Amino acid sequence: MRKSRLKKTVAGIMAIALILTGMPQMYKEVNAHTKENKLSTVKMVCSTGHITAVVTEGGDLYCWGVNNYGQVGNGTIENQYTPVKVLSNVRSVSLSPCVSAAIAENGDLYCWGYNNYGQVGNGTAVNQYTPVKVLSNVRSVSLEENTSAAVTEDGDLYCWGYNNYGQVGNGTRKIQYTPVKVLSNVRSVSLEENTSAAVTEDGDLYCWGDNSYGQVGNGTIENQYTPVKVLSNVRSVSLEENTSAAVTEDGDLYCWGYNYYGEVGNGTIENQYTPVKVLSNVRSVSLGPCVSAAITENGYLYCWGVNNSGEVGNGTIENQYTPVKVLSNVRSVSLSPCVSAAITENGDLY
Repeated sequence: MRKSRLKKTVAGIMAIALILTGMPQMYKEVNAHTKENKLSTVKMVCSTGHITAVVTEGGDLYCWGVNNYGQVGNGTIENQYTPVKVLSNVRSVSLSPCVSAAIAENGDLYCWGYNNYGQVGNGTAVNQYTPVKVLSNVRSVSLEENTSAAVTEDGDLYCWGYNNYGQVGNGTRKIQYTPVKVLSNVRSVSLEENTSAAVTEDGDLYCWGDNSYGQVGNGTIENQYTPVKVLSNVRSVSLEENTSAAVTEDGDLYCWGYNYYGEVGNGTIENQYTPVKVLSNVRSVSLGPCVSAAITENGYLYCWGVNNSGEVGNGTIENQYTPVKVLSNVRSVSLSPCVSAAITENGDLY
């Protein structure tokens, strides 16, 4: 059953709004609403549409927004309408609608918020209203609604939380209330509602979890409870709405999984259970709900998939089953339900 897109619609609009307003404006708004008026230059901003967080150049973490599960991290469950300082000495922050995480400069990982499925990782199923330390020596963290993952500086991948589809990857369907080691030598990890993927330092792509539409990519529609190798020589992976995509070091783009609207891009609307090559010379790929986009090394933007609201950008409202060239000289692209946005190398926003 396809999940509701409401939360992603809000998050997508917020993401595009951040692009439109720009970082300087965000800084002004944060600074103006902070009593102490001590926020220095903002280093990082993150928003889900429900909650917003910024990390200053000095390493202070401020959060505000919806707080019904304690995801702001200030010890209450009252919505916060102005930024509140949550942590110091922070390197980066990650948000999901109900769970928040921050990595300190010394590599300590802190999580807080909704914890019904153990996604905070502190060994309980009790919501956490302030940050709790979960792991040490962490390089990166990835959050989904109910599952969490982190990669350490040594390349060890830990996952925890909801596990009904095997998305934790430890061979069971049991909820994991503390981090469990799943893979070694990992470069990056990506989570989508019930499916997980990791790229190793050698470029091997592993996927696991929900496989109802072939999004794991191993040729079946059986859920995978441990990581399975899907591709080699991979640079990056993207997961969204039961569709998966990977770019190889050679720039080849492969897509697979749910394909009802043509979001795989191979000219059909049949689900693809193994990766199919869609484009060459690709720099990056972005997946939105039922729409896909890729930027080539020479800056061309291609889009395909659902187009009811013109989100492909080719002047029609007909779904596109193969990539169509939309813009040139593109630096980045952002996709949300019904809205797409791109920034060119000249700084123009479309």
